Amino acid sequence: MHYCGIIPAVPTPFTGNDEINYAVLRRLLEFLLRAGVQGIFLAGNAGEAHALEDNEKRALLRAALKTLDGRLPVIFGAGAPTTRAAIRLAQMAEAEGAQAISIIAPYPVKPARNELQAHFRAVARKVKLPILLYNNPALTGVAIPPKMADALRELPNIIGIKDSSGDLALTMEFLRLQDGHFRVFAGRDGLILATLMQGGAGAVSAVAAACPETALAIYRAWRRGDLAEAALRQEQ
Repeated sequence: MHYCGIIPAVPTPFTGNDEINYAVLRRLLEFLLRAGVQGIFLAGNAGEAHALEDNEKRALLRAALKTLDGRLPVIFGAGAPTTRAAIRLAQMAEAEGAQAISIIAPYPVKPARNELQAHFRAVARKVKLPILLYNNPALTGVAIPPKMADALRELPNIIGIKDSSGDLALTMEFLRLQDGHFRVFAGRDGLILATLMQGGAGAVSAVAAACPETALAIYRAWRRGDLAEAALRQEQ
């Protein structure tokens, strides 16, 4: 599957009793589907994955897949503090039918570079699902270096990276690696247009989960070559 466009990072709705609110989740997913987004990013940082038990993550994924029924691809956040836990979540997502997974650096351990690369490789070798690397150094304390991303893209199921560093210079280094297989997505909403203009594939956007029309307007205006409109929408 070729991923591009605006992919909302979906928040996990809760009831007043701290349980997942599946009715609201279904309404939110249908709302995003009608808006015309190109995919769904589930159980990521915006989805408060750190606050969910494994059984809740499985139930959340099942509910999303059932609601969307193949109408949109679901990228499931399988990041975890340990490699063993990340593999377990990745295999669960594959068994449940997710279309892809995302893997972030283990937190809060701040692994060395060789350990971080070994972590990503270990997960990738245990599943066949497409994997989107997730670079968020402000959250994890470590960044994915471009050289590491270059080495990891040799694995057939590592298909791209979501860069939430907020560092456009770093994003541009990742974009040097982009080809028909490996794609780069903005992870900061303020850099959607900048990433697109440098050749990026789109954005995994938190704003798009609430205001999909704004993020989509940036992408659509850029696609038709209307940079003035795209810039106006980015400013909004």
